[in-house]
Amino acid sequence: MELKEIINQLSQELGKTAANRNIISQFDELKKQVEKDEKKYKKKVIDLYTIFEIAKDLSSSLSINNLIKTIILTSVGHTLAETAVLFVLDEKSKTYFFRDGKGIKQDMSDISFDQDDELVQNIIRQAKPVFLKDIIKEKFAAVHSKSFKRLNCHLLVPIMIKTKLNGILFLGPKSGGMPFTDPNIEFLVTLGNFAAIAIENARLYEDLNRRVKDLSTLYNISKEINKSNDMDLVLDLMLDTITTGFGVKKCSIILYDELKNVFKIERNYQIEETTAKKYFSLILEKKINNPLLKNEPVLADHHKSLSGNDIFFSVPLIAGSKKVGLLNIYQFEENLPVDDEVKQIFSIIASQMAPPLVLTQFLSK
Repeated sequence: MELKEIINQLSQELGKTAANRNIISQFDELKKQVEKDEKKYKKKVIDLYTIFEIAKDLSSSLSINNLIKTIILTSVGHTLAETAVLFVLDEKSKTYFFRDGKGIKQDMSDISFDQDDELVQNIIRQAKPVFLKDIIKEKFAAVHSKSFKRLNCHLLVPIMIKTKLNGILFLGPKSGGMPFTDPNIEFLVTLGNFAAIAIENARLYEDLNRRVKDLSTLYNISKEINKSNDMDLVLDLMLDTITTGFGVKKCSIILYDELKNVFKIERNYQIEETTAKKYFSLILEKKINNPLLKNEPVLADHHKSLSGNDIFFSVPLIAGSKKVGLLNIYQFEENLPVDDEVKQIFSIIASQMAPPLVLTQFLSK
């Protein structure tokens, strides 16, 4: 028999005499309290069950896009927020970019937040949801006031794992102008923790999957290039591989003639010959280190001689101890930053391309 039923039964028995009215009144108060607590604990159980189901959904998905949709829909469904916008950290550029939203009527892709931004650092320090009204007068928040207005932001929710902020969820006001409750905040903290772990796992999976594809592509390159003894075909295969498989937008292949001690630009992709020569002269004039001297890639992404968004990323083509030439890259798709991983990948590509180039050079002579 439940406690509520026992109280009802006792109340009926005691109500038979006037002397017990005070006791009846006390039991009525107790009954009301039990009913109130029962509702509260039932809500707690439902919230815990919801969190358990969400955790299962998040942990079972390895697609960041699917995770983002789940996070946004869950936050809106549970808190009844009118809008939700999620920004996720891009590891390479160390920037939080817009990924998706609900309830918004305009594109937010032009809004971003640097990892070093004081707003981001403040969110990391607080490590809990922050109401915009509590920080908007601070200078670090005020500089983003126009962005907050477009985002319809009332509450900033960190998507955090330990001290790493994987994303920021911007929630709008609740339907009907109701305030966010303590249970809402508790739920968002838990959601943010689960979401951060899930995003981290999905990112690791995508990185691993990409590495496997890169290695498979490199293997296929090596097979195809080594089949051919034709210089033009080898050069065309090289260009096709790096532009379609590795996101190179502008580049040149430069070969070295050891007997004449001269370099010659053999192929240009999406760049004028005069511009390619101007950039290559930076090495000849020793304004930029020659990659062939130390057999390692050289990056000059802010040199005054570069135009527009161009970079100068030069990868040596060396077979054994023989200098073959250079692969010069001037732009990547989406302005991909050249980090250690990119350098390593293109060093491997160069090591696969150099030997067949030596052979075809020899045969052509």
